[in-house]
Amino acid sequence: MNAQEKRFGALYRQAALTFGLSECAMWVLYFLIVADKQLTQQELGEKMMFPKQTINSAVAGLVQKGLLKLLPAPNSRSRKQLLLTPDGEELARNTVKKMRTAEERAVKALGQEKIEQFIALHDEFLTHLYSEFELKGIITNLKIEKI
Repeated sequence: MNAQEKRFGALYRQAALTFGLSECAMWVLYFLIVADKQLTQQELGEKMMFPKQTINSAVAGLVQKGLLKLLPAPNSRSRKQLLLTPDGEELARNTVKKMRTAEERAVKALGQEKIEQFIALHDEFLTHLYSEFELKGIITNLKIEKI
């Protein structure tokens, strides 16, 4: 199972390389594209589960390249909303949107029932593993967002 997870990771790392992006920058674009609302940098960090500094560096790089803008979030002094620029939208369309289409086709090939079983079993395993890690003192207070 761990080998399978590593193959998933390698597949997405290769996609990022093919796109000419860092892995984290690719995931920033990905999460912004699939979000049902504008995300703040803090919300992005909670969803991506990458180290905060890694995300900040990727965001800064995308801003520097003119692909992303940081806008003040409503009702907040420090939070910034992330907004793709037109060039960022074009990059996302030519990269992560293609990846999303491929993912959707792979899901369709398996069928809805199998995908739901896969997600449910994977989530159940993660819940048990999380509990065992806590029990053994391997982790404490880890926040994992449920799918």
